[in-house]
Amino acid sequence: SWDPNEKLGHIGYGDQNHIYNAKRLYYTINFENQKTATAPAYRIYIEDVLSEVFDINTVRFEETSHQGDNYYWKTNLDGNKLTWEIEGIELPPNVTPPEGEGFVSFSVELKPEYQVSGTRIENKSTIIFDKNPAIVTNTWVNIIDKLEPSTSMQSYKYIKGEDSVTVFCKSKDNDNGSGVR
Repeated sequence: SWDPNEKLGHIGYGDQNHIYNAKRLYYTINFENQKTATAPAYRIYIEDVLSEVFDINTVRFEETSHQGDNYYWKTNLDGNKLTWEIEGIELPPNVTPPEGEGFVSFSVELKPEYQVSGTRIENKSTIIFDKNPAIVTNTWVNIIDKLEPSTSMQSYKYIKGEDSVTVFCKSKDNDNGSGVR
């Protein structure tokens, strides 16, 4: 088995995924048994260690891709470490997508003291297929931006008889903001 994986989170504005309201954040951890794998994945283990910005008392394990009587995910929260483990999944090589793909998801709230502008929220996971080496996902980043850009209008003298008016303004954002567009 082999795992090209991906971590997804709250999509915000711009490259840094700036967000205004960050009370509850949702994350999805995608995994795939690559189509060139030589065998199905029997066991999948996923680990996510939450940083100090998250309130671990608000963690909720959300939907998983393989649910039902044939599948049993063991989920666990130990301190700030979330884990998912499934044995007997028999996830085939992904020759005909999405047959060899899956995901787990969770949500968590930020501690109140971190719900302020400029807070950088980072999260990544580790996935292990069978006895292969651990693979670390990409790091999903959000930055909180609760400070609105400022705009000031430029003065303009209207001349009687003109059929159009051009309006001028200047806008700026704080250094950690999402910018002005």
